[in-house]
Amino acid sequence: MADAHDARAADIAAQQVASIVESAAAAAEHIKRQAQQELEAKRLAADEEAERLRSDAREEAERELADARRKALALEKEARGEAEARVQDAARAAEDVLAEARVISGDLRRVAGAIREQGDRILRDVQSAHKRMTADLRVAPSRSPRGSGEPPPRRSTRSPSDDSPFEDIDVPGWVGRS
Repeated sequence: MADAHDARAADIAAQQVASIVESAAAAAEHIKRQAQQELEAKRLAADEEAERLRSDAREEAERELADARRKALALEKEARGEAEARVQDAARAAEDVLAEARVISGDLRRVAGAIREQGDRILRDVQSAHKRMTADLRVAPSRSPRGSGEPPPRRSTRSPSDDSPFEDIDVPGWVGRS
């Protein structure tokens, strides 16, 4: 009977071990399901957090982009305004320069006309003097006592009482005496 008792004790012990193993397996399965549920909950929470962060980042990026576009439009408008103002200033300056050039051109034309008139008058005077000198020169050699083309000898018509130092200067015939 000791064998039966031992067998029964072994049987009870085996049942207890089986029960413990079954309980341990059930506990392990429960812990595994619980861990999977926690893992799934954490994964969902992480996905939700990631989606929230993506959404926040997208919104922030859209705000930044909209702000950058507004600033770019404002800068573009300001630059265009400055460019237009500079173009207008340049156009006004060009018009002023053109008007001034026209005035200077007109003045230069008038000066050129006056110089041309003076040049013509001087040329006429020189031509007239040249004709008189040439005529006097043609007549002068025939009046010369020597006929050699040399000027006639000087005669002093100065009286001792005459104080003018210019009296003994011979003046050409084409110069009028006063």
